[in-house]
Amino acid sequence: MKHFHYEWSDIGPESNVAVSLNKPAKVLFFDDANYKLFVDKRSHVSRGGMAEKQIDFSPTAPGTWHLYVAANAIGMLDVRVTLKIDSDVAA
Repeated sequence: MKHFHYEWSDIGPESNVAVSLNKPAKVLFFDDANYKLFVDKRSHVSRGGMAEKQIDFSPTAPGTWHLYVAANAIGMLDVRVTLKIDSDVAA
């Protein structure tokens, strides 16, 4: 299964992660502890699911966050992912 994994250690609730896709794909957003459980195939909590073109996430707390994008169906092997991260820091 083709997948993409992105990791950030410097984003928090003031950040927005915008994920744009050229084809539908499974998109999951995890905190660090839940991503490790996911990799170990253990029970975990994530946000997201199947996305058609765009999905946005904001971390619930500062820390390390992971984005996992899976192209796991026939015809999805050429999925392209574009990321934009905005931080809205109040002055």
